[in-house]
Amino acid sequence: MMSKCFRLSIGVLIIGFMLGILMSLSYAEGKLEKKVLILYEERYFYGDTRDTVTAMENLLGHYQTQVVEHKISDLKSYNFEAYDFVFILALDQEIESPRFYEALAQYEGELIWLGKSVEPLIKLKKYPLMYEGEVYDLLSIRYSKALTGDEKTFSIGTKRAFYKVRSMSPENRVYAWLSDGTDEFPFIVHTGNLYYISRVDINEPLFYIFSDFLNQLFYEKHYQENHFLISIEDVHVFSDYEQLKALTDVLYKNKVPFTIGLIPFVQQEGVDYITDFTEVSAFIDVLNYMQGHGGSIVLHTYVHEMKDDTLTISKLEARDIKQYFDRAISECLQNGLVPIGYEAPHAFLSKEEYDALKSIFTTAFGQIAITENNYIIYPYELYDTVNFNKLYPLNLGYIDPSDKDAFKIIDERLKRIELVNGFFAGIYYHSSVETFYLESLIARLKSEGIMSYDPLQDQHAITSRDFEVNIDNGRIDINSYIETVPKSPLSLFIDRLALVFSYVLFAIFIAFVVILTRSIRKQRRNLFK
Repeated sequence: MMSKCFRLSIGVLIIGFMLGILMSLSYAEGKLEKKVLILYEERYFYGDTRDTVTAMENLLGHYQTQVVEHKISDLKSYNFEAYDFVFILALDQEIESPRFYEALAQYEGELIWLGKSVEPLIKLKKYPLMYEGEVYDLLSIRYSKALTGDEKTFSIGTKRAFYKVRSMSPENRVYAWLSDGTDEFPFIVHTGNLYYISRVDINEPLFYIFSDFLNQLFYEKHYQENHFLISIEDVHVFSDYEQLKALTDVLYKNKVPFTIGLIPFVQQEGVDYITDFTEVSAFIDVLNYMQGHGGSIVLHTYVHEMKDDTLTISKLEARDIKQYFDRAISECLQNGLVPIGYEAPHAFLSKEEYDALKSIFTTAFGQIAITENNYIIYPYELYDTVNFNKLYPLNLGYIDPSDKDAFKIIDERLKRIELVNGFFAGIYYHSSVETFYLESLIARLKSEGIMSYDPLQDQHAITSRDFEVNIDNGRIDINSYIETVPKSPLSLFIDRLALVFSYVLFAIFIAFVVILTRSIRKQRRNLFK
């Protein structure tokens, strides 16, 4: 009896233990995967070539989300309950489907509506909000930063349409206020399961205010530290080597890790020949010096053309990207240089080109060109997005020493980025700019309490034709896939002949040892006769 009870108790404990493991795994998976649905009717504002839907989808990549997007008029099912969050991006076009509004009224998850056409839902669901229509003449926005509560006011800038609602209940929460100089109304307001934002906007500072609001919406706490990164930009074989060393020394002295924006291949004006960065041993020495003093190699995406000391890019096709980087990565590693990622190009790329880059690198640095020369400047890192496995934004711009107030633009951008908890502030620092500006930049960033980001204390991976590189918190693993070149018949014959000759020599050596040993033994026997 005792034995049966004991076995039963053990069985119950084992089952309970297994259930506990399964529940904890289920909980962990739930935390990792917030299911998000983005609904829209159009991707672009009238006259704007930037893809607003993709911009917002990328933004959600900062959080632990699985994002699906659908055009509203193409929906075949209105079952929204499979999603934890539903975002409606209403740009210029009215949404007129009664069935769509009825389905949203039944939805019990978190509903985030940005822009126009919200009035039918307010009436149907009886939210304590009053819709007052479209307004243009707005001057400023006032926002209390998440976690800290620091309140800041910014100019709206260019006139554009907002959709005005009034909060009709003290239970509603207003995150940000818009003002026309005499009246205020909510930019972001929460009531019940609805979060209403009065415009879809991918311009600063509204885009950053919305970015910080997402910190609160998703309840994620990984965003409490702010980081900065300085990228020494446009480093190539024709750079001033002493200047590169001087910049490195300033960063090393101030204990600031940095990235090296290496341009592997440069073509000079009027010359067909493309200069490879490995052709000058002194340049390789400089790169190793920079790497040894806190620098991490980041590869530029294009061949650069040089005209009157000015660099322009020669765009690659998707089919050329792998060949280009296979060569650049191999040449780096064969010269003791370890690339950690690539620099996002300043030009628009197709999906095929981005896919090619994603298959090689896990990490990108820079900005996202939604269309040619139109950028979306993100305030923090992005993960597993349409375009990138991981992106660290360089969002502060660059220092122009010809400008009398060279830091003005950077200071203004930093002020806006500081609206966001857990921001990542990256800056291009061109290799030709004097060290004085670098000293001042570092002092500015550190005075704001921003921590320097060390790329090597993170995770990066590169997969090329010849190599696989894995970097994990300071540990670097490099695997080579370079196959031995097949030898010619003559080489094989010589190898075999050398092997036979070595066997013969070994046999002669053994025979000599045996004869010598026998001779010594014989002499000893004769000695004692």
